[in-house]
Amino acid sequence: MFEEKFFALTNDGMFHYVMQESQYALKMLTASLLSKQPDEITSVEVKNPYDYGKCAGSKDIILDVKAVVNKDTVVNIEVQVKAFKYWRYRSLYYAARMAAETDPNRDYGSLPIIRQFSILNYTFDRENPDFFSTYELRNVESEKSFTDRFQISIMDLTQNRLATWDDAIYGRTLWADLFKANSWEKLESLALKSEVAKEVVEIMYKAVKDDETARFLTDRELARKERISIREEGRMEGIAQGMKKGMEKGVDQGKKQLALRLINNGVDLALVKQTLGSDLPDDEFIESLRNN
Repeated sequence: MFEEKFFALTNDGMFHYVMQESQYALKMLTASLLSKQPDEITSVEVKNPYDYGKCAGSKDIILDVKAVVNKDTVVNIEVQVKAFKYWRYRSLYYAARMAAETDPNRDYGSLPIIRQFSILNYTFDRENPDFFSTYELRNVESEKSFTDRFQISIMDLTQNRLATWDDAIYGRTLWADLFKANSWEKLESLALKSEVAKEVVEIMYKAVKDDETARFLTDRELARKERISIREEGRMEGIAQGMKKGMEKGVDQGKKQLALRLINNGVDLALVKQTLGSDLPDDEFIESLRNN
């Protein structure tokens, strides 16, 4: 069994590396996302390649995959593991930027098709969840399409149970399994099922065997965890400050109800106790909140 450190395909560095190193994997993924058969993809080229040795140590690189498909379609594919508050706006910005970056001297009728794809590992739309959804410009009253040449699509990895027959036919369910795989063993089992999965796994092995690439992937993972830690510390600090303000106003009952609600929603119990100035055992502390 392979013993190298594991990096999931949701690691943005690993994802970009696989797509950059394997023309076959890139072709199969773009065909899947564009709802095309592989033989309909006559050409595909990554437009933002990276030198992973030179990139090691950088925390600011945005590793989406930009590619031109069949010379008439510009695609941008991003992977986002943690929920991002303004993801809708960010996707819109990237799609609009792709359109704006096309040659202004060209005839407008020959502008490329713009497709923005986001592969998310969190629930994107809690009210109307979907595995794969596509948005475009439409008339708000008649719902008639304004154009299908500017579209934003979401693959929500947390909703694979809602995948349709089309998702399976175009291979999106297989790609979801590859992105969600969290061990070499799971990837190996997928590699036995299809040629594209085998190719992806082989390229991922190649990445971790190369010292410079492995160091780059490690840096990306550490940078991601650091960003999460900073956000979490800020969130906790904000909660603590809010509770202290409540205490200063003497809102005793409301304060205790808030503390209980925070605990029920996963906020660290030690932080809540510290903010309220309690040294009671955990069970007694929670009981005191419930009884007052």
